[in-house]
Amino acid sequence: MYFDISTIIPAIACVLYVTFTVFGFLQYRKDRFYWSFQLYMVMLSIWSFGSMMMHLNAPIMTPLFWNRIMLVGLLSVPYPLTSFIVDILDMKQVWVRWTISLSYLLIIPLMYLNFNGMIVSDAGFTAAGQFYYQLADGAVSAYSISYIYLIISVGLLLFAATSKRELEAKKNLVLPLTGVAVMLVGIFINVFPTLGKYPIDIFAAAINAVLLFYSIYKYKLINYSKVGITFLYATILLAVSSLIYLGILLVVQTYSVRVTFGNTSLIAFALGSATLIIVHPLRSFMLHLIDTAIVPRRHPYQVTVRSLSRRLTTIVNLQELATEVVRSLADSAKSEWAIFIARKSDEDSAFYLLAQQRCDICEPDGSKISFSFPAAVEKRLPAV
Repeated sequence: MYFDISTIIPAIACVLYVTFTVFGFLQYRKDRFYWSFQLYMVMLSIWSFGSMMMHLNAPIMTPLFWNRIMLVGLLSVPYPLTSFIVDILDMKQVWVRWTISLSYLLIIPLMYLNFNGMIVSDAGFTAAGQFYYQLADGAVSAYSISYIYLIISVGLLLFAATSKRELEAKKNLVLPLTGVAVMLVGIFINVFPTLGKYPIDIFAAAINAVLLFYSIYKYKLINYSKVGITFLYATILLAVSSLIYLGILLVVQTYSVRVTFGNTSLIAFALGSATLIIVHPLRSFMLHLIDTAIVPRRHPYQVTVRSLSRRLTTIVNLQELATEVVRSLADSAKSEWAIFIARKSDEDSAFYLLAQQRCDICEPDGSKISFSFPAAVEKRLPAV
């Protein structure tokens, strides 16, 4: 078996996609659960797992066998991905959904070409331990069927998104589709065996996973639990830190003949694991140090505001709330004066002064005052 960078990259991608898949199924029957997304993750998991086993040269089966397992996921990815875009855009057109559903039939001829050796005719390792594969006559046709379909269908779907809700969802797809574009470049390299023997395609797929995770976290595309998000974050941190350490070790080993690290991949993984273990308590300690030592001395108003926000959760009386807010803001902001006014729900133009601090010209608390918002502000206020 060969455990090096060509094995680590697909292994990391496999862990990421399997994690997406497992925590995705745990959200079954909850809001924002999409079968299309789950199938998309399953296909990416198969792709990355097959690539890992193929580059590992595992004693279980042959590299050619794992290459064909890898191609099951690689060639099938475009179809659930397109379905997922339809779901995210919430397209209701029956003809669109039927067309996308029927496109899954294209997987049948692709699998026929795959398992009959018409895409990759041979794959294995040379005597020197170098991975190689040989494309068959049907390789270009197979890649073209899947990924020209993906490019055309995604382009048409985004062009057809015209409703306000669809346009808003389209903005949330920018990063996931950027990841898809990176993945397409990686897959295109497979057409050239000289470059394709390296796991460039699965590295591009790992970048896609990171962008997908960020989009899910930022835009709440999928309703993952806090535990799922934390686990995905930890996995990505482990992957990124391991790759950074591996790069540093390789550079040092290349330019220093006196330094030898043995198995650099295992050392990098160990250092990445150590980083993952210490980074959370280190981050908590640094935040505590900043909050207790630095912020109070340099930004005292932040301490006051933070203390106020904690007290506000227990105040239910409006007069007490007004007094507390005015006093805290006047002291923290060092303002010359501060007032708190409120509008009665049944009187649109009636405002009352509830509390004031250092305002010499103000009426007594509880007095009715004349006040009006500019027209532009008034339009944005919620109706009472």
